[in-house]
Amino acid sequence: MTSPLKASQFLSAPSPYFSSRSSALSSQYSDQYSELNPLQRSLSLGTRSRKEIGQFDRVFTTSGSVNRQFPDVFRFSLNNRRRLRIYLGNQFGGSNPNRRMVLDLLDDRTLRRVTNVTVNPARIDAITRTLNPGTYRIRVSTGSNNRGRYFLDMVRL
Repeated sequence: MTSPLKASQFLSAPSPYFSSRSSALSSQYSDQYSELNPLQRSLSLGTRSRKEIGQFDRVFTTSGSVNRQFPDVFRFSLNNRRRLRIYLGNQFGGSNPNRRMVLDLLDDRTLRRVTNVTVNPARIDAITRTLNPGTYRIRVSTGSNNRGRYFLDMVRL
């Protein structure tokens, strides 16, 4: 009978499942974007995580992690004109400028930026905006090759 792993052993133990899984995902994304020309690649919102929030009413909260190659994108709709505040908390440590995170609010129809804010490591910042009815995207990205954690809160004011 084997003894159970301690938390420190578990976290540092190599995992063949995750290694092969991430390699498979990387090649899937590479194949997907190799067919696009550079302009399409820059406009595509190819992400590691894309979540449909659906019809936004009062509050949305999530957390995740991003790096330079894989931003996270969330899509939501508004039936009525609403005033919203979107908070982004950057959980990177240190003061490396590449570890800043950017919160973009985009119009879903045109993919044009409505507004954005840059959040330094270990800080929280927000966008406050009145939006017309329509569909929008929130993109969380970073300039770092390392994976950085964040939290995101969207509230109706």
